Amino acid sequence: MLVAARAFLARIEQCEPIEIPRCRAMPYNMTQMPNLLHHGTQENARLVFEKFEVLLDQRCSDVLLFLLCSLHVPICAVALQPEAIPPCRSVCEKARAGCEPLMNSYNVSWPDTLECSRLPRYERGVCVSPEAFVKPTQKKKGK
Repeated sequence: MLVAARAFLARIEQCEPIEIPRCRAMPYNMTQMPNLLHHGTQENARLVFEKFEVLLDQRCSDVLLFLLCSLHVPICAVALQPEAIPPCRSVCEKARAGCEPLMNSYNVSWPDTLECSRLPRYERGVCVSPEAFVKPTQKKKGK
């Protein structure tokens, strides 16, 4: 029993608090490195993430931030599986549908690092989407 508890704690210690400011708004607060883009540290991930700041400011997709954060600082769920959990392909496709036309208007292509076909479909693998997180319900006044 003690050996199993130590192994579990060792895996949990792989988790670290999210440091990328925009990703602190995610419905989770711990990540693990290396991430899904093979960055070994959050600092490396942040440097790449910052290249998308202008696109995020354009608000071309309501799931772009979720996609970028789940790739750069993926949810740490080592208790469930040792490797990082990727975003679902549908999240990527929705972000791409909203943002790629804007990018193309500036002669910029959708980046290969965000290739949606590499991500699992919800029904065929383990992946995460914004809908997977339960949001707290607001109590109505007077009830």
